[in-house]
Amino acid sequence: MKGEMRIIGGYLKGQKLTPPKSDRVRPTIDRVKEAIFNIIQEWEDKVILDLFAGTGNLGIEAYSRGAKTVYFVDNDINSIMVVTENLKKFDLLKKSKIYSMDYKAALKKFGREGVKFDVIFIDPPFKKDFWEPALNLIVENHLLNDNGFIVTEIPTYKETKIPDSLTIYRDRKYGQNRLLILSGD
Repeated sequence: MKGEMRIIGGYLKGQKLTPPKSDRVRPTIDRVKEAIFNIIQEWEDKVILDLFAGTGNLGIEAYSRGAKTVYFVDNDINSIMVVTENLKKFDLLKKSKIYSMDYKAALKKFGREGVKFDVIFIDPPFKKDFWEPALNLIVENHLLNDNGFIVTEIPTYKETKIPDSLTIYRDRKYGQNRLLILSGD
């Protein structure tokens, strides 16, 4: 993996993250991450879901800016180990919830338990078509709080059908990446 991953804002600004152990993990690049955190500026006391967590990059950035709790979900054990290592490094392990499981099972579990999120990051592997099923499960299980956001990064060449109950809040392109920020109606 080229370049270092670091926290770009908040109280952890400049801190380096442990990189992924696999080249299958595609961390969000700094300029896309910066755009996300400039568009959504209120992070204080928010509950966040970092789906397809990879290294925990986005969830830890949210913590750095004041998030209350972050749920990290990934089905790759190496990713879960890296997330755990990064959370330990910044003393965030006790306030985090880590799930080593498939995203569909996790979203259904949160729905059954009545868990709701203020921001949901969906950043799956680009070669998989997980966006639409993830968006549909979030809507079906009522996982987004009022005034909440879903942040997803998809390749520009993929078409994604967005559920009717979600609205495009922002749609930006960064090279081959498309950053979509959705809000609930």
